[in-house]
Amino acid sequence: MKVGVLIRYMDKMGGSELATQSMLRALTEKGHDVTLYTNAPPRSVPQGVLVSVPDNPAPPIPPKPPLLRRFDFYRGGYEGLMGMSGDDVLVISDWEVFMEPTRARKVLYYFHLAPDREKATLAIRLSRLRPKKWPRYMYQKHLIHKRISRFDFDKVTLVPNSRHTGRIIEEVFKHPPGSVLYPPVCVREFREHAGRPKQRRAITVANYWKGKRHDVAMRAARGAGVKWVSAGTTVEPSCQRWADSLRERAGADADIHTNVGRAELIEAVSSSKVYLHAADEAFGIATVEAMAAGCVPIVPNRAANVETVPFGELRFDTEEEAAAKVRAAADGRYDEYLPRLAEHAKRFSEETFAKRLLQMVEGRASEP
Repeated sequence: MKVGVLIRYMDKMGGSELATQSMLRALTEKGHDVTLYTNAPPRSVPQGVLVSVPDNPAPPIPPKPPLLRRFDFYRGGYEGLMGMSGDDVLVISDWEVFMEPTRARKVLYYFHLAPDREKATLAIRLSRLRPKKWPRYMYQKHLIHKRISRFDFDKVTLVPNSRHTGRIIEEVFKHPPGSVLYPPVCVREFREHAGRPKQRRAITVANYWKGKRHDVAMRAARGAGVKWVSAGTTVEPSCQRWADSLRERAGADADIHTNVGRAELIEAVSSSKVYLHAADEAFGIATVEAMAAGCVPIVPNRAANVETVPFGELRFDTEEEAAAKVRAAADGRYDEYLPRLAEHAKRFSEETFAKRLLQMVEGRASEP
């Protein structure tokens, strides 16, 4: 079968790029004829994958968004990519795209993130905004409606990365999503380090976006009386400023690390007793990795956290409750959950991801 995989750029290795690599491996190992459509050739792809770049590729996404009249182009970057695909199945491994005409017979559109911004924008009532904000939100609503109108649901399946994402997709697109395809997690890599001695501390792994609520995790760890360790990337200047701000406020009670290597990250996670995360997630790869490494996860009782951490006693609703549960986890009161957490983490392994993807591509998908 001819299968195309489409992603704008592969110049970094975040969650969507790693998932794309997993897709390419799974499809080629099964013997499919695979083509990667992208605006710039990646450093490496699995053997047997053909890389196809348009004659006039879209430039990299700029550090700052262009003027509003260019916003259409900024949000897209796909013109020329979809038209190159005449495959039996085209897998769009990106979550923010205006659908363009394609000759592919079937399209699987994979959401790595929930379309929360679209949902929030569509829910805004312009009558409640100050007049000077109307043009901006009217334009954003126009773009979202334009984006939705381009989806041909006769051949496009919206594939969510969690049940939580699926619910938001249906609210935004007014169309039921397909089966869930949980992202691939390097479960085996972290399980190999699960037996390390654990320090009485809580670790958070997340990019330094303010929306990840590092400050809430920091205060919860302080309230629990445990050391807080934070590790994440600073992909933009604002992220570095946020990390610097956390470091100033944390003092000696915390270790703030930025842009650490993979080996250092695994060591920090696997030697920590508690994994503490304060943000709502559309999935939460770092949470699953920590569970596989033998950490007790303490996460919000919302979004896809409910799917990755299936035990209500390990989820919290308030900052005070988070502090109490972190203290209990650090004291070993939740250790009884560790075997079940490790078993649950296997559900999100790279092997499971590959199996589910192949079922969808070959038309054999059912609910996991």
